[in-house]
Amino acid sequence: MVETLISSYLSRLDRFGKNGKIHSTFANSFNIIVNNRLINFNTAAEFLSSFGVQISQEKFQKMQPYCQQGNSVTIMNSRLILSGSRGMEEVDLAPIHVKDLEFSAVPIQPNVLKKIIQVLSDQQLEAKIGIELNEVSRSYFQQLQENQVKDWSELVTYLVGRGKGLTPSGDDILLGYLFMLKTYQHPQARFLAAHLQENITATTSISENYFYALLDGFVSSVIFALWELLKKGGSLEEFQKSVVHLSQVGHTSGKDMCFGILLGALAVRNN
Repeated sequence: MVETLISSYLSRLDRFGKNGKIHSTFANSFNIIVNNRLINFNTAAEFLSSFGVQISQEKFQKMQPYCQQGNSVTIMNSRLILSGSRGMEEVDLAPIHVKDLEFSAVPIQPNVLKKIIQVLSDQQLEAKIGIELNEVSRSYFQQLQENQVKDWSELVTYLVGRGKGLTPSGDDILLGYLFMLKTYQHPQARFLAAHLQENITATTSISENYFYALLDGFVSSVIFALWELLKKGGSLEEFQKSVVHLSQVGHTSGKDMCFGILLGALAVRNN
């Protein structure tokens, strides 16, 4: 039997409550909303959201016909009960294994920082991100990497929700940036976190939930894999492989996050 994986941020299916609705559906995944918080159910073997559950293709196919937006979902221990105009379907997701996605502070190792900066710089990310590069955005990016942010409120207001997609590019850049600042206990992390908290509802609900998890110290599996390399001191080849994997997430989301991580790494180096 294929195990179900659940993010350690959730730990259990009913963390946010037992009654919810289908929020959104996609080719191989769906989100449910419970008390204004999302849970992502995905069949992708190589990706687990920070607020996600990885399920088998077989179980997903059983639930998919009942995943119309607005349909009711009841959580009973390891079981999901979906109901709507087509009837009702009950699926047991047991056995459920908790996957650790909680990151923590690590000591700065100059050689490790040099590697991640080199690998990310080689990607020429500015040409690949999903946000327009203009005088304003370039100024903000320069401020971020040089630890010279003049007004956190203005910067966060400008970037949060900016760009297209389920997770706008500005959000993904800030997510990658704050991840690096928190990892290396950069003194500016608390200011950015506070302003993100104030602006957290100014974007899509999916981005909002990624920010909630990040502020609590949890990230998706692809970023967590990169954190493990930062912690242990990975090789150049390991960092290259991890960055390629991360950059392939979504249309530009992975590249946007990589760009934010680069800005954060430069900020740590320049601190």
